[in-house]
Amino acid sequence: MISHGDIAIYETYQGKGYGTQTMSALEVEAKRLQVDKISLHVFGHNKIAFGLYQKMGYEVTDISMSKNL
Repeated sequence: MISHGDIAIYETYQGKGYGTQTMSALEVEAKRLQVDKISLHVFGHNKIAFGLYQKMGYEVTDISMSKNL
């Protein structure tokens, strides 16, 4: 298993392919290390990242919900 912290692309640089390049590089390195699955978390409000992950073939596997009291 590989664990990493947050990956973020500053808003100024979004839409320029850096997220795709970053995730592609992560996948190449994971394959090199013989990792057979990548799991990630994306916040529900982060539509840009969610769309990127879907475009790259990631699928929703669970949904977390919460409520502020």
